[in-house]
Amino acid sequence: MRRWILAALGILLVVGAIWFVRRSGRQQPAAAAAAQAQQRPVPVVTAQVQQRDLPIYLDGLGTVIAAKTITVRPQVDGRLDSVSSGAR
Repeated sequence: MRRWILAALGILLVVGAIWFVRRSGRQQPAAAAAAQAQQRPVPVVTAQVQQRDLPIYLDGLGTVIAAKTITVRPQVDGRLDSVSSGAR
């Protein structure tokens, strides 16, 4: 029984060490990228003042649900055998 407890503790120790190394490795590139971004110059563009409408475009993901729904039923029930293409 004691061997199982020691084996489980050893496995937990190895898994914890792997998790710690991976977590600390992910944070370093993000910090380095943030430091690089602060050192780069920011481009500035100027333009003449204008009075006009500003178009607003919204892009997003989501679901559209109708406020009200209806059921459309045909006036004639049955099978359609042919369609006459002569009348326009």
